[in-house]
Parts: sequence; C-alpha cells; structure tokens
Amino acid sequence: EDKEGFIHPVSISGSVEQAEARFIIRAFDDEQLQANGEFLDATVQNIIEDFPNSTYELKITEQYRNMKKVLDKHPEIIEIGVEAIERAGITAKRQSIRGGTDGSRLSFMGLPCPNIFAGEHAFHGKQEWASVQDMEKAVQTIINIAVIWEERA
Repeated sequence: EDKEGFIHPVSISGSVEQAEARFIIRAFDDEQLQANGEFLDATVQNIIEDFPNSTYELKITEQYRNMKKVLDKHPEIIEIGVEAIERAGITAKRQSIRGGTDGSRLSFMGLPCPNIFAGEHAFHGKQEWASVQDMEKAVQTIINIAVIWEERA
C-alpha cells in the first residue's frame, strides 16, 4: 500500500561519557507511531543490558499527526483542491504522504488544510528540485482555489 512508517536516524554523536541518537519517527496512524516509539525503547533497553549502571532517556516529541482524521470530516476541501488543480491543466493525483507539518498543525487547530503541491520533486533529499513551470502551476492552483471558494459562496 506504500503506507509503511519508518524510523529515520538523523544524527548520532557521543563522547567517552555519553552518546545521543536522534530519530524521526513517521507513520500514517497513531498505533504504528506508538509501536515505532516502543520499538526504539525496547532496542535501547536491549543494548544497555550489556552495560551495567548505564541509564538512558527516551524523549518523544510530537511534530505532527496525520491530518486525514480532520480532512475526512471535510471532503469538500479535497474536492475543491482537485478541481483547482484540474483547472490549472494538471491531472490531480491523490496520494497519502508522510509530510505536511504546517497543514497538519493548521488542520488540528480547526482549519482543514490538505497538502497540494508546490512543484517540488525528490523531497528533502540531495536531489530535491523544483521547476519554474511546476511552481507556476502551483500558483495557478492556489488562485483557482480562491476563485472556486468565491464561486461557491
């Protein structure tokens, strides 16, 4: 289904006295997110068993949740987005992604806000890029969203 979560090591550092590892945990549902955190905890517990008097701290900080819970209650938001994309001359492709920090926060604050697109490709990697033509289509889409809301008002 292409909806597997992941645990991504961001940084690992240490000295003689201590070590620190930072991870990003992503999942499409809260249960998998919880399971990933428990997996990390169990892994660390297993490692330190070999080192008497060792301690560890596991701190999990929520970055964002799956906005689908909010968007499912407001299907018109997605419909308007799809129509706006199609009016810009693009075939809308609906898919779930593991991202959208701003949209997630806004959605859970009461402003349903799905991800659309901004013309980017190969997100967050060394090969990430965006073309001017794709960014122009993203701008057209945003303008179309405003026009459609006005038409339906």
